[in-house]
Amino acid sequence: MLKALMQKEGADFSKVEMVNIGDADFFAATQKDVDFSWIYYGWDGVAAEIKNIPINFIKLQDIAPELDYYTPVIIASEKMLDENPELVRKFLRATARGYKYAIENPEDAVNSLLKYAPEIDREIAVASQRYLAGEYMKGTDKWGEMKLEIWEAYGNWMFENGLLREKLDAGKAFTNEFLPE
Repeated sequence: MLKALMQKEGADFSKVEMVNIGDADFFAATQKDVDFSWIYYGWDGVAAEIKNIPINFIKLQDIAPELDYYTPVIIASEKMLDENPELVRKFLRATARGYKYAIENPEDAVNSLLKYAPEIDREIAVASQRYLAGEYMKGTDKWGEMKLEIWEAYGNWMFENGLLREKLDAGKAFTNEFLPE
């Protein structure tokens, strides 16, 4: 993906040395080991704001609009969907309730998280959840709903840039069928 983006911008990917930093802290890694890193803005970007550490953040979709893809994605096997559709519906109904609660009560959602993961920085978690509360349902009135054109654009971009061996059948890649009403 990085190679394709760099080629689009006329940059030479062969000059990039890829380094796996594993689960190293983004801030520590960029201060000594790496020049740039792929981050999840909802955590590291928000943490940079809290820590008052300036970063040069580039949204992928600002370079290639086709990279406005869904994340996170909940995945189920065809077998599960066929054999246990009601279980899938119940799971998504409960998940939707959790997301909606987190959207409406970001600080309380963080308090629930911290009960089970007290090592997480509370200030960053609250700021992150406030940011994410505005992102979870951006562009839709129904939690979890996905659009065919987003899947098509992303799949086509990946195919055209050699990241998929064959074209993605976007209509088979996702479903909104099991989402709660």
